[in-house]
Amino acid sequence: MPCALPFIDEAGEPSANNVESEFWLVIGNTCDFDRDIGTLPWTQVVPVDDRTPSPDQLAAFKKYKASRVFYLPAWDRALGGRHFAADLASIATAHKKALLEHASVVARMSRKGWVLLHSCLVRFLCRDDGRFD
Repeated sequence: MPCALPFIDEAGEPSANNVESEFWLVIGNTCDFDRDIGTLPWTQVVPVDDRTPSPDQLAAFKKYKASRVFYLPAWDRALGGRHFAADLASIATAHKKALLEHASVVARMSRKGWVLLHSCLVRFLCRDDGRFD
């Protein structure tokens, strides 16, 4: 679903960045998609960026050492040595209808991947900034 990331700018006004993200990762409860849209219309997503990491950065990504991004291994549409990371610091609220009608699912996580994502989210949201001491 190519679109720009919405945010509140330095003047407190709604805005969007100039860079469109082609891929987004749902970090809201995916079971909420089974709930009535009139009762629960929103979910949370983060942009997935195409990265060109150095060998050291890639090793850190693959070990999930980065605290603000979640590394995504290649999936069917992301072959050819491309590396992706979901930016956990760029959370956006999306209407479920927009996702259901204008987005397509290109990959799904395994249960282990889902647990790893939630572990990384907890680390990101709850870190005490002791930098992993």
